[in-house]
Amino acid sequence: MSPNNNSAYGIIVIDDYPIMTLYFNDYTNTNIFYTEDLGMTWITFSNPAGTNSRGMDHDGSYFWISHVPNGIHRFQPGGVDDYMELSEISGQISGLTVFPYEGDTGIAVTTQFSSNIYMYRWNGTDLVYLNYGTIPQSGVWSLGLTYNSLDGNF
Repeated sequence: MSPNNNSAYGIIVIDDYPIMTLYFNDYTNTNIFYTEDLGMTWITFSNPAGTNSRGMDHDGSYFWISHVPNGIHRFQPGGVDDYMELSEISGQISGLTVFPYEGDTGIAVTTQFSSNIYMYRWNGTDLVYLNYGTIPQSGVWSLGLTYNSLDGNF
């Protein structure tokens, strides 16, 4: 990691052969760090959630990043930044992932001290709350979330 990225929280890996791009946010820094050469050089861009960012993902066009305590940003660096508050969540948002959902973008988020996953649908205009489910494994902390497109599991 970049020596300036001391408190990494979220990570995105975009493996677009032949280039693999790694993105890291940092909850003590207002930038997002990325590298296209496995860490030989690091580039930054402004993080719309600042030091309040946690989990993040990319849907192929837009970055999605959680914003403590209960919001998310859909953005493009230097361009569009849509902030949406998730009023259904009580607790500090932590993990975030995006996935295909009936032709739209699904968004799943977790909170740090809960075993719930909250599901949303982005239809290109509105963020619609779908429901929540409970993670079957009991635990004290929930810090991250990812979607596996190969088998459709989280």
